[in-house]
Formats: sequence, C-alpha cells, structure tokens
Amino acid sequence: MTDAANAQLPVLYSKPIPVDRVAHAGKFYAAPTNLRFARAASFVPLGMAEMAFAARHYPIVFPANAQGGPLAVLGLENAHNLFVTAEGFWADDHYIPAYIRRYPFIFTQAPDGQFVLCLEAGANAIADTGDKPFFEADGKPGKVVDDALRFSGDFHAQHDFAVAFVKALAEQNLLMDNNAKAQLPGGKDLTLQGFRTVDPAKFDALPDDIYLDWRKKGWIAAVHCHLISLGHWQTLANRAAREIAAKKSA
Repeated sequence: MTDAANAQLPVLYSKPIPVDRVAHAGKFYAAPTNLRFARAASFVPLGMAEMAFAARHYPIVFPANAQGGPLAVLGLENAHNLFVTAEGFWADDHYIPAYIRRYPFIFTQAPDGQFVLCLEAGANAIADTGDKPFFEADGKPGKVVDDALRFSGDFHAQHDFAVAFVKALAEQNLLMDNNAKAQLPGGKDLTLQGFRTVDPAKFDALPDDIYLDWRKKGWIAAVHCHLISLGHWQTLANRAAREIAAKKSA
C-alpha cells in the first residue's frame, strides 16, 4: 500500500492526456464496457461525501504520511482488487467508489495552477465514430465533457475536504500506525501495512471545542464511519478465501 500511495501518478492512471478541442475535434468518447481496468486497484481514494457509503463494505484507512485523504481498501494483496470479477463486474450490492466511476477522466494541475480535464490514454476511450462527441461542431464541449467536468470537479472538491480532514486528525495526534493480518486457506499469511487508523482512546479525549467544530464539519461522523469500517477486514479475508477456493475447483 505504501509504494502505491506514494507514487507520482494516481492509482489507475499512467498517461493522462488533456481533453483538447483541437486534438479531439471530430472524436467520440468510447466509455469502458466493464470494470476490468480496476482489477489492479487494491485501494482507492475517497471523497468526504462517500465515507458513509464506503464504510458499509470496505475498511477505510489513512495514508502513513498523513499527506492524502482516506482510502478504501479493496484487496489484501498489492494490485489485486477482490471486488471486480474476471468478467469485469463489480461485486453485487457493493458501493462503487467515485474514483472508479470517474475513470478514465481526471483533473490534473497545470504549471499555472489551473486544473485541466484529462483522459487516461491507456483507456482506449477515443474513437473516430460514436454518439458521444467530445466537442460539438462549433467547438463547444459536448455533454460527455460537461458531465466529466462536473463529476471530476465535485470529486476534486470532496477529496480536498477529505485531505483537510486527515490533516486535522494528524494535527490532533489521533492517528496511529496499524496493520492487518489474515490467514487464507492453505496456511498463507497476509500482512497489510503502511497505513494509519484513528486511536479510539485519543478520539474519545478530543477537547470539547474541537469536537463541536468537527461535528459541524461532519468530521465526527466520518471518524465513526472509519472506525466501524475496520470490521470489514474479515470481509476481505472471506472474499480472498472464496476466490482461492473457486480457482482450485475450476
């Protein structure tokens, strides 16, 4: 988790290119037909607004360096997502994080500080024909670009708020190094490390003025979501065990 979390490029992206009215004039968007692209995502960043949804299905942890936002853990091994099937479907009745739903679009920051809508080049999402033009004949952004700008903008704002939340946790010394261990069929032991969780005792001792301020921001509820979510380590272990059993019986 540590290596991926510290990578220069965000999870799932290797070559984001700007969506450009000249380069993409006359081009059409070819949306992914499945979620196989996410099979290597063992964790993804979360926006603040989705903490409660993600907590119902995945452990939520914080980066070891406290320099990012909360992370939804999707697997026990590096580059292995337990919630995407070989056919590219997400596990039934499980929340799909906004980070996954946003793909292949993403905001990147230009040298002048402006944010630019980009598209992952490796997604093969640009086509010569289709019904979703990137730009209209008059050069105005098509609906797909408008929607991507709105969704990416909302996620970026929610992620910034989540980063501020984690920074506040660190400033109040509430985060502690942690690890998760699981034993799979056949005696295989897995240890996931390089992340932090909230120390419940220190959280309970939070000063009243800080508590009230955080309650107004929704951060107290977010901490409770995080603590509840840690019960899903066993969920991951169970899914990993079922996956191993299915491969053996195939």
